[in-house]
Amino acid sequence: MKEISLKAIHALRSLVDVFLVAAFISMFGAVLVQVAVRTFTPFSVVGTEEIANYSQLWLVMIGAGVALRFGRHVAVDVLVTLIPKRVRSVIQVINALFILWFLVLVFEGSLPLIDMGTFQKSPALGMPMWIVYSSLAAGAVYMMIELVLSLFCPEPDAAAEQQTIPEQV
Repeated sequence: MKEISLKAIHALRSLVDVFLVAAFISMFGAVLVQVAVRTFTPFSVVGTEEIANYSQLWLVMIGAGVALRFGRHVAVDVLVTLIPKRVRSVIQVINALFILWFLVLVFEGSLPLIDMGTFQKSPALGMPMWIVYSSLAAGAVYMMIELVLSLFCPEPDAAAEQQTIPEQV
């Protein structure tokens, strides 16, 4: 059972990584096309700005979950590192509960937007806006998953990767 769970987690993370690369490439490609066409022709391509904006929104929302996976969100932990490990773990659980509560609020708040987006279309592409608004719900759910995983199944390679990345000042 544990191996199936680990395979499912690995598959989900692999899908997220592929999705993020695709979102980045589409964002980069849209901006590149927009700049190239405007620089070398008197025309502009319709929809490239929307593609870049919506790709970036998905990239940020899902990428926040990846940052959570590796513990790369901004944190002030000077006092936390000075307290005993047992107390630190209690504080981490309390912190995780507050984050989980916030993510539930983000998810619940995105549902009316998604519902409203079923009747709206983007100005340039005519794309249903529920696709854009779904990034809030998807990002919140993925961050919840990574938060729970960080509490119950800390990965040894995530901790090792944190140690190999030099701290930036």
